[in-house]
Amino acid sequence: AGIDMAKNAGVKLADGKDLRTMQDIPSFVLGVADVTPLSMAEAYATFANRGVHCDPIILKSVTARDGKEVAVPSANCKQTIPKEVADGVNHILKSVALQGTGRPAALRDGRDEAGKTGTTNSAAAVWYAGYTPEMAGVAMIAIDKTNDYYKTHRKSVDGVRVKGGRLNGSGGGDAGKIWRPAMKSALEGKPKTKFTAPSKKILEGERVAVPSTRGMGMEEARRTLEAAGFSTAKRYVYSDSREGAYLG
Repeated sequence: AGIDMAKNAGVKLADGKDLRTMQDIPSFVLGVADVTPLSMAEAYATFANRGVHCDPIILKSVTARDGKEVAVPSANCKQTIPKEVADGVNHILKSVALQGTGRPAALRDGRDEAGKTGTTNSAAAVWYAGYTPEMAGVAMIAIDKTNDYYKTHRKSVDGVRVKGGRLNGSGGGDAGKIWRPAMKSALEGKPKTKFTAPSKKILEGERVAVPSTRGMGMEEARRTLEAAGFSTAKRYVYSDSREGAYLG
């Protein structure tokens, strides 16, 4: 399910292979796959766009020498994730951007924003993916795996000296310092719209009344509860009741 959701959002492997080649690797969601920054921006844009995925198109318009407009490729926009699910993701990731690990990158300019930091094992790569209802962007700093220095000596960006100091292996603190000014500039003059609030069903799920098991034996109570959609488990506790009695 996680693989399918990532594909629907637009995530792509850097080597061009199908994302489902990672389906047998449970830690896929923790950063073991090499993915392209463009596809990550594409994926978060899908959530910003309430579940509508669009292919990234570099061209806005093309005009021939004679002044005629030349058709540009279609972005092939399609609803790939339910609107309500995207609203729920945006609601969760707003707190990451403003109160969580994304705080160093937060725009805090009065517009709604959401985001997610990412740090791989040993901080070989640090990411910040952030977005508003208008725009998504990704910043990433990573070791060069083709460089002999990083092959034999060091496999981390933590502590690497850069202009203005050293990296500290933080997605929000390192990659976020690239993302923040770039997005501020890109969003200049854009409207400050809001994300659509998630529905109560998304926030709380479907509420179901717990059926009464008063007067029932254990097996009857189990069948009643499971018929209503609940899972049951047998547990023994100390009690003044006789051994084997059903307590509830």
